[in-house]
Amino acid sequence: MKSQTFPKMPRWLPPCFLTLSLVICLTTGGCLYSPNPQVRPTITTATSSPLPQRILFSAASIALTTGERADASQMLVLEPESTSLPWHVWQSDNPAIATVNQEGEITAVSPGETQLRVRSADDLEAVLIVTVTENKQS
Repeated sequence: MKSQTFPKMPRWLPPCFLTLSLVICLTTGGCLYSPNPQVRPTITTATSSPLPQRILFSAASIALTTGERADASQMLVLEPESTSLPWHVWQSDNPAIATVNQEGEITAVSPGETQLRVRSADDLEAVLIVTVTENKQS
């Protein structure tokens, strides 16, 4: 594992830097600033599971009727299989047709076609085409 040492930081820092430092401390396990000038903080990066090289859906599209729900996360495929996707964002190109929450649950809103995207922190992306038709029982 590589360690990187950062230069001594000034004693007075704006609140936004302190907030950013806290986030970096929590997400990387290391801090950029130490109030003690004798301490030189280091950041060591390590992952518990390798990140995927590619993400995709098991099917190119899904058909739903208005009001119907589906779990897109169950259709997500990571390559290689032994990897995990710890940070990702779900997004609908047209939420008026279908929405998706951050757990990957799709809700069909109105008839039409849209694309749902899941993007990883390292910019891998998978796209799922969602076609919504009118629920005839309504």
